[in-house]
Amino acid sequence: MSRLFVTLFVAWAGLSVTVARADLAMYTDTTLATGFADYSYNANINFASTTQIHSGTSSIAFTPTGNGALKFASAAVLDTATYPRLHLWFYGTTTQCQGLTIILERNNAGTDVQVGNTGALSAYVNCNAIVVGQWFEIGADFTAAPVAYSGTYDRISLFSSVGNALGTVYIDDVSLQAPANDEIFKNGFENSAPTQFRGTTITGMESGFNAAGTQHICLQPGGPVAGTDYPVQDTRLIDYFASKGISMLRPLFAWECMQPVLNGAIPGSGDNYQAYFNAYKMMVDYATNTKGIDIIIEPWEANSSNEIGGAMWNGNLVGSAQVPRAAFADFWSRMATIFKDNPRVAYGLMSEPNHMSTSSWFASAQAAITAIRATGSTQRIYVPGNAYTGASTWTTANAYGGDAISNADGWLNAKGAGMPLSDPLNNIAVEVHTYVDCYQGGLYDEITSNTAARDQLDVTVQWARPLGLPVYLGEIGIYAGNNPVNNPDAGCAIHTGTPVLAWADFINYADANTDTLAGFTWWAGGYPGWWDDVHAAHFSITPTNAATLTGDSIEMNLIQDSF
Repeated sequence: MSRLFVTLFVAWAGLSVTVARADLAMYTDTTLATGFADYSYNANINFASTTQIHSGTSSIAFTPTGNGALKFASAAVLDTATYPRLHLWFYGTTTQCQGLTIILERNNAGTDVQVGNTGALSAYVNCNAIVVGQWFEIGADFTAAPVAYSGTYDRISLFSSVGNALGTVYIDDVSLQAPANDEIFKNGFENSAPTQFRGTTITGMESGFNAAGTQHICLQPGGPVAGTDYPVQDTRLIDYFASKGISMLRPLFAWECMQPVLNGAIPGSGDNYQAYFNAYKMMVDYATNTKGIDIIIEPWEANSSNEIGGAMWNGNLVGSAQVPRAAFADFWSRMATIFKDNPRVAYGLMSEPNHMSTSSWFASAQAAITAIRATGSTQRIYVPGNAYTGASTWTTANAYGGDAISNADGWLNAKGAGMPLSDPLNNIAVEVHTYVDCYQGGLYDEITSNTAARDQLDVTVQWARPLGLPVYLGEIGIYAGNNPVNNPDAGCAIHTGTPVLAWADFINYADANTDTLAGFTWWAGGYPGWWDDVHAAHFSITPTNAATLTGDSIEMNLIQDSF
């Protein structure tokens, strides 16, 4: 994934197996790493600054007094085949990273000679997206544009061409990185999961109720019809997302279309049900087996008003007399049996449970987990909370269903007082959603602040971290155009955020929390004509050209460098 990197990780994709090499630390805390010396010039340098710290106990404070440099000298000769990239965390106090350039040199008989200039940092990261007063991750590939270099070096400089105008910046966690192909590859793809996946939800196959609101479309006589009730599936859509570097897809579907009779077969009886199942599985198989993309299969359920129904089947809540908890467990047992041999498939139990008892939902989630594991399936299971699984309200009691407890309490007491949700394989994760409008529901365009996403998501991340639970942000969307006030509630119309800065701040937060934040999927993309609007509540990254399934929306332009 590129994060804020523009060129990292591209040159080695799909290479053959090599022996893994560790990254080479240049600075961690208080001093340069063994084997490196300080050759800085025209600058005040403090290697033990505690003013701003990204990790550990200190960082480097770099204040040019003219056109000067923070310069690292290696006792050993290095080469770009072994260490082709520089990685660091950057904190600006008055400016962003404009005016900074990376220079590679080679000492020859006591004289430093420039051998490679990888160019301005602005070529690797959008300096305008860096928020002054926040840490940002920056990476630069010596062997790629803007000035590619292959060879040896033993001096690495961060040179300021603007001198005193840069002010003081802070640098932390500086290292030289080994090639990205130092992983075990299988069939051309990484055999181990990336540290953090990034992708999108795919809409279109979830369907809804008929106009009268009396029956789910998938339960109409004959079943769902391709091209009428859901888009005809086309692998070029997967190709488009793969071309952006997306590593995870969350294709939604309707439980009723997969299993039109509770406790019945998947697929249901009849040609249309078989065709629906075949179309969905074809896309999953193509993404995982051909493109090397991971998949989270997850149902999205409509209520009779075609709003977000949550954990229900044909308008009736899971755990009710109409849809017993055992039926939900049966459904997931059958789905897991189908997909358990595909290691790139994971399970999202349900999109946004709501209007039900929190304790009832977690009891149903436990039943599904137990049923999935009974099939022999080992893949990860993503478990959402009740009340639309909002990230910022994870620890806040909700009144749905009358038990007035939080999702945090529901998780920790799912099997009774003091008995949390459990998985014999310890491979479950929390799924939450968040948006940056003041209601955090993704129904409005405005951006309340540039830090809205991090502030909201951090509630769940801080709860989950000490428990060792991964967190998955299943939905996030930000309107990439001008930031209009289209919310009719005047009390909710105040906003100070902008799309570029709000998205950059979220990515910065994601980069800094890979220990707990397993990944995220954007909301949402699909097929032209089915999911086009870039405004809330669509935030479309659907290809704009219906004939070729290519072309980028303004939303895709905003986020595509973050995959």
